[in-house]
Amino acid sequence: MMTARLRRDLLQLSKLVAQTWPKLELRVTEAWDDRREHGPGSVHYEGRAADITTSDQDPGKLGTLAALAVRAGFDWVFYENVVHVHVSVKR
Repeated sequence: MMTARLRRDLLQLSKLVAQTWPKLELRVTEAWDDRREHGPGSVHYEGRAADITTSDQDPGKLGTLAALAVRAGFDWVFYENVVHVHVSVKR
């Protein structure tokens, strides 16, 4: 589950990923969190956040992926760790 705005930005980012790396896809590792695995107040609980990587899971692409996420229109982009990038949208 996710908000319409998160979905819209993920679709835009997916297009940018395909343009940048034609053989790869955007990979969403987590969006809605119903197991309370994130910190208190996380917007994952509201369907407004996603953790993303590329389909090849190459950590060397995460910096570029974060830059593409900014271009796609996300309100918050955080290169969280060497595993994924966190993106989220406002209400």
